[in-house]
Amino acid sequence: MYYNAQGGFREVRGTLDLIEICSILRKHHCSNSTLAFLDIKYAYDSVDRSYIWRTLQPYLDPALLDLLKNPFNKVQIGVILGNAKSSCFPPKTGVLQGSILSSFLYFIYINQLPSLLRDHPLPHEAEKDPVDFALSVNCLLYDDDVVLIASSAQLPAIL
Repeated sequence: MYYNAQGGFREVRGTLDLIEICSILRKHHCSNSTLAFLDIKYAYDSVDRSYIWRTLQPYLDPALLDLLKNPFNKVQIGVILGNAKSSCFPPKTGVLQGSILSSFLYFIYINQLPSLLRDHPLPHEAEKDPVDFALSVNCLLYDDDVVLIASSAQLPAIL
């Protein structure tokens, strides 16, 4: 379930390991590649929970999955501005800030990114050899920080 270049949420892998991976990739495989460092704004608030539940469904007993969903589905939020407060409403996306489960659930969500980049080539890249394309686009992940590795021609389309 873990993508190899996912450095967050793992005991034996951290930022220094990702820096080393990035260095090796640039030196030996993609010397003319361009790096885009992304810090995903509102990452935890924008997660599609239905994707997470579908991903977990084959691995969990239905009762356990329902137990996991319950705190996220029962949330009501409101906005306070000065002395005024909006009426409460259920958020349609996101995982709970501060929940011990949220980092793990976000990991499940972001872990799809590397395979999406590999499996869905850009239209002008579709005629290239698939192996060549797989090496030409990659990413490194650490929680909500992402490094995209691609050629300078590919990067704007990926972003």
